[in-house]
Amino acid sequence: MKKLITTLFLTVILLSAHAQNANQKWGLGLYVGTTEYNGVLGNGFFKLNPFYPMGGFFLSSYLDNNFDAALQVNFGSYGYDNNTDYFLAKKIDADLLLKYKFTNGNILKEDALFQPFVAVGAGIAKYSNYKTDADGMDILIPVGAGIKLSVSEEDLIDLQYQFLYNINLTNRGNVGEGGDKLNFITHSLGMIFNF
Repeated sequence: MKKLITTLFLTVILLSAHAQNANQKWGLGLYVGTTEYNGVLGNGFFKLNPFYPMGGFFLSSYLDNNFDAALQVNFGSYGYDNNTDYFLAKKIDADLLLKYKFTNGNILKEDALFQPFVAVGAGIAKYSNYKTDADGMDILIPVGAGIKLSVSEEDLIDLQYQFLYNINLTNRGNVGEGGDKLNFITHSLGMIFNF
């Protein structure tokens, strides 16, 4: 697995020349972050708990000056702890996102240093049982926002922060009794290699 990741990194770096645009349409990103839970047991939003880490990768494609599309896969844990109720579970989710870029030439310059965007999409999540009743698959609607920042002179590498609010439609990852409310927020910070 490590050899595959190293090979992918080297291939992307060698093929990369410019930021995603009409001529260089692809970007490969790797990121780390945290997952926050809001469900039957309570609301853990905006607690930024490091004990529920996640990571993943995405492949994005330039569609036009206004839009990019991205397929992203997240691996990690989620949970909740309020000193009374506690659980920890694993999840993997995959999302297909449509991103609207404010750096489209109409709102902000296309080559702006800070490149904000909003995103919406559809996805699925699979949960693993960690001594909880969280098990099964959910259908997700991720909505969010983020910002990219070019960190190399040739626009080879971008940094990206992304915030996604995941609305779970089927709530199979919840724990506890008395409701079917379950939503997640993911915060991620990563690097994008453009090619």
